[in-house]
Amino acid sequence: MTETIAELYCDGGVKGVNPSPLGGSWAYCLVDAQGHRLRWDSGGITPGEAGMPAISNNFTELLAAVRGMQAVPLGWGGIIFTDSFVTLCRVRRTRKQAKLKGIPQWLADELVLLKRSLGDYRAELAKGHPTVKDLARGHRYGIKASIHNVFCDRLCGQVRIKG
Repeated sequence: MTETIAELYCDGGVKGVNPSPLGGSWAYCLVDAQGHRLRWDSGGITPGEAGMPAISNNFTELLAAVRGMQAVPLGWGGIIFTDSFVTLCRVRRTRKQAKLKGIPQWLADELVLLKRSLGDYRAELAKGHPTVKDLARGHRYGIKASIHNVFCDRLCGQVRIKG
């Protein structure tokens, strides 16, 4: 029996200050339609590995989405969840619209290739983080967060950065 991936959750963070001269971590998990986690992965990246002077939270959030998209089969269609509005915009939009400034060319190129390899997917902001509309209405945090987003956040926290 083959697994059917319905959702991809991803998260990223930095060690210490943002942007971090130490590095950052990323994590993703693949979830089926019944809400069961099928697979997950996480890792760390240093500025030297990324080819950047420091690692930003926006970089690791996008890297998590890219790593997750690399883990799904060609033609996959489902929902990509991120708690980063910047990543949400980058994953949803075309290259010209995606504001890929500030990230290494290799990551921008990989994102573009992966988006072309996916089927009918959509990207959504993970529950637990306010949208622009929520903020405009005066809402802040307090929305019940997705257990899968929390899982990815915990995986990020367990990563030890080399160097």
